[in-house]
Amino acid sequence: MAIADPALQHAVDDAVRREGVRRLSELRSLDGSSRGITDLSGIESLTGLRRLRLDDNAVHDLEPLGALRSLTGLFLGGNDIEDLGALRGLDQLPALDVSANRITDVGALSSMTCLTWLDVSHNAVDGLEAIGGLRYLTRLALEDVGMRALPPCDDLVRLRSLSVPRNHLSELGPLSSCKELRALDARANDIDDVAAVATLHQLRHLDLSENPLVDLAPLSALHQLRTLYLWCCEVEDLSPLAPLAHLAELGVADNRVASIDPIRHLDLDLLFLGGNDGVPDAPPAAPGRDLRGPGWRRDATGS
Repeated sequence: MAIADPALQHAVDDAVRREGVRRLSELRSLDGSSRGITDLSGIESLTGLRRLRLDDNAVHDLEPLGALRSLTGLFLGGNDIEDLGALRGLDQLPALDVSANRITDVGALSSMTCLTWLDVSHNAVDGLEAIGGLRYLTRLALEDVGMRALPPCDDLVRLRSLSVPRNHLSELGPLSSCKELRALDARANDIDDVAAVATLHQLRHLDLSENPLVDLAPLSALHQLRTLYLWCCEVEDLSPLAPLAHLAELGVADNRVASIDPIRHLDLDLLFLGGNDGVPDAPPAAPGRDLRGPGWRRDATGS
């Protein structure tokens, strides 16, 4: 079958020249990002493709991709995709990006049980139950999908990185089973209770900024934390952070912190403290104005 879309044909021609192959079936990688591609007809002949990038085009129909069973990475962010049904047969695919499309139903993902990396961000998704069964996931991005509750996480025991900012979450309860989680980004939600993260002892990076969070007590058990960001919360007391001996970066700008004494002993490389009126000489929060570097203790107290 001939490739119908001239923009797609140009991308294929470029890839063929780059890889020096004689047959289209021998092509292993194709980057068709930002080329104005609308029609994927004919891409079925590229049966040897391992990696396919079609980000930032105007693709709507994914039917031709169902024949590409050798794919190990498929990147479709920033298109006009509504239906993922054509991808059901790609049950060996490890990495998929369908962010910033028009997807409301992710049910087709339930058959893609080999996925280890998945990005569904910036879609108005109605339900996420299908994702809860993807037991091999290690990285999952669900930014701005309109969810009010996390998907079931009992089977997501391999998850190491989770990004769920800009949703409507009020708590993180389902994450208590994700014991291997290393990085969690839950910025800009409605979270006021982080008790569920207290047992996530492998966490290295945690961002809970822009949440109505006051009580940091559950964080005191996260002894492996390297970076912690709590910008624009309602934090007053930093005492629960005192045991976090490995902490290197701490962002608590725009809170209600009155004293840095509880964390003065921590060997921080970077501290963002601006916008806390109760801290003597803390600068207003603004780019480049926050306290940082080895002299932050002295600068924060003015001594």
